Amino acid sequence: MTYKRILVPVDGSRASNRGLREAIRLAKGQKAGLQLVHVVDEHTVLVSGAEVGPYMVNLMLELRKRGRQVLRSAEALVRRHGLKCTGVLLEAQAAPAADLIVRTAPVPVMLVRAPAA
Repeated sequence: MTYKRILVPVDGSRASNRGLREAIRLAKGQKAGLQLVHVVDEHTVLVSGAEVGPYMVNLMLELRKRGRQVLRSAEALVRRHGLKCTGVLLEAQAAPAADLIVRTAPVPVMLVRAPAA
């Protein structure tokens, strides 16, 4: 199977960075581009409890800011490897985004597990 574009979720974590490095390796071999995505998960913030309520607007602004930083860092890494990429910041309000993507993706989904702690 040949890939033209590879969707890569990024959040700056060790597991995410490992997945990004694997996607870079795969994209180089396939001459594919990467579509980087960071999801600001408003759903998780909302279900975390009422104590967040008064700070919700500021928290969401900070999460978006951090998401843009994560995307810029990931984009820079991909480009240093000579690959094309685009990044997009999404917001999930109804359910965790990863669950939705895995369940409904019309293409193969690859999972890269974090190393055992």
